Amino acid sequence: MRYSSYTASGSFTYKDSTYYPAFVQDKPASGSFTYTGIGGGLMLGYQWGISNKVSIDWWILGIHGGTSAVHMRVDAAGIGESSEDVRKQLDDIDIPGATKTSSVSGNTAKLDITGLPFFGVRTGFCIGIAF
Repeated sequence: MRYSSYTASGSFTYKDSTYYPAFVQDKPASGSFTYTGIGGGLMLGYQWGISNKVSIDWWILGIHGGTSAVHMRVDAAGIGESSEDVRKQLDDIDIPGATKTSSVSGNTAKLDITGLPFFGVRTGFCIGIAF
C-alpha cells in the first residue's frame, strides 16, 4: 500500500489577450496545486543471496492501482473580466472515471478532480550491498 501527497504553489505572469490583436497585456497570477493518491499492488519476484553482504532482487512482474485527487486554484486579476470563458474551459475538461467540480468566483478559479483512477505494471532489478 502507498499513500502520496504533493503540493506546489507559485507566482507567474500570463498574457491577457482579451482585446487581441489591439492590446495584449502581461498580468500577474498565483496558483496552487495539490495531488493525493492512495493505492496498492502485488509483485512477483525472486531474491538471491550471493554472499552475506550482497543480494540480488528481481521483480518479475508487479501490478498496482488506486485512486487519486487533484485540487488546483488560480488567482489572477484577469479572471474576473473573462469569468465565463474560464468557466467554459473548466467545464470542457472531461476525465472518464473521475468526479470534477469547478468554480469561478471573482478573480479565483478552482478545479477539483476526485476519484481519478490509476493503474500500472512494473518490473525491476536491484543489487543490495550490506555495510
